Amino acid sequence: MWHSAALASLRARCAARALAHRLPTAAPAGPARTSRGLFASAAAAGIAGVAGAAVCDEPQKPAEAWNRRTPLPPRPSLTVLRPEIDARLDSTVLMRFDPPEHLRTGAAVVILPGGNYESCSTTGEGQQVAAWLASLGVTAFVLRYRLISEGHYWPAPLEDLEVAMRLIRTNATKLRVDRLRVGVLGFSAGGHLAGMAAAHTDDEVRPNAQILVYPSIDVTKPEWWPWKATYGFAPPEDSPHLLVTAAAPPAFLTVSKEDGLCTAEENTEPYAQRLKELGVDVEHVVRSMGKHGHGMKPQWTEPCKDWLVKMGWAVA
Repeated sequence: MWHSAALASLRARCAARALAHRLPTAAPAGPARTSRGLFASAAAAGIAGVAGAAVCDEPQKPAEAWNRRTPLPPRPSLTVLRPEIDARLDSTVLMRFDPPEHLRTGAAVVILPGGNYESCSTTGEGQQVAAWLASLGVTAFVLRYRLISEGHYWPAPLEDLEVAMRLIRTNATKLRVDRLRVGVLGFSAGGHLAGMAAAHTDDEVRPNAQILVYPSIDVTKPEWWPWKATYGFAPPEDSPHLLVTAAAPPAFLTVSKEDGLCTAEENTEPYAQRLKELGVDVEHVVRSMGKHGHGMKPQWTEPCKDWLVKMGWAVA
């Protein structure tokens, strides 16, 4: 309705301007007109002409300029892991983010967001990470796993990851990924989940690379907020540094110096030490990046990119 009124107003002003340009310079033959009437007519015509010129003489943008839009990225592909179950009872979803074809390396990474197993931070620790990996040529998957807050106690998240890893490897050809280059990247509780996958005894589940960002490794820490199995969390014996073997994949571990929840001293350091004892390659990055839950930071993404490139998983 507003657009119709504006268009009508614009047409009226343009018509008034056109009429003003057609007014004669001398009075035509006929009844005499008073000077006052002539002045008023000329003034009105002049105002209309100025108004019309202000609107109608304004340079118009080419039609294609109005149609130009910001290019949008491809939408992720969603896979419900258990379609036979009511989504109100099981909302587990695997989101796939494909890289540009000219960058595709064939490597894949399953991203496991954090959230203390009570929520799942699929934006800052999920989709944004997937977009970054896709820009490096990696096919990225974000796993929205089941949560304690929804009545799904441990090991429900690990069971979801097991299903996802088997699904990706079984459909590797269709997904255009290399089944021998499927890694995991986890944040906080998702880092614990990634570590549990790295310690898995099933070759179909165990990843080929592990990236753990401010992970929870020792579930009995910190002492002021340990996980309790009675509340649905992982028990103490399900701490990755206690379970990992020499079959574990190469690891990239990172945590902030300012992290007061999943500190390096209580988590990444004992895990890195155990991996080295087993002969597993480890890169451990500890830098100032802010408090726990900082998400994407160049202090860790840049060395992680270099690590992936060195392994042949990502483009330089």
